[in-house]
Amino acid sequence: MSQVKITQYPLDNVPSEVHRRLCKLDLNWQHIHKAHTVEKGFMMALEAKGSVIAYTLVKHNDQSSALIHQLFVHPTCRNKAFGRKLLLKAMKAAAKFGYDELYLECIKEATTFFSHQGFVVVREPLERSGEPLYQMEMPCLRHYLI
Repeated sequence: MSQVKITQYPLDNVPSEVHRRLCKLDLNWQHIHKAHTVEKGFMMALEAKGSVIAYTLVKHNDQSSALIHQLFVHPTCRNKAFGRKLLLKAMKAAAKFGYDELYLECIKEATTFFSHQGFVVVREPLERSGEPLYQMEMPCLRHYLI
């Protein structure tokens, strides 16, 4: 795997240069970021060879849990462990913030990836925008990271 750099930013303080690069990476980024800037949480950007190729957005849910709202890896960079590396870094950061549980919603094709990272399906599919989403959680975050 090439040299990677993962940088963490508060949701309400993503530098304009990073924001611009994320807009190029994912057409949905601007809408996602705008919708969540007033919420507590953080985002992480993963860079390889000077380009942002992946990001994740983690939102505060309550005192003990957070929601992984988005984990995006550029299609040409998938299946190269970038998503796993980014998710693990986000999980460690969430544990440092004191969260015991992480939740997410994903499409069926992503459930295998998240299951391999320790998440379990807790509810099968919810219909949103015509696409079934599975709810997954990691109920013992700190235990998993030991």
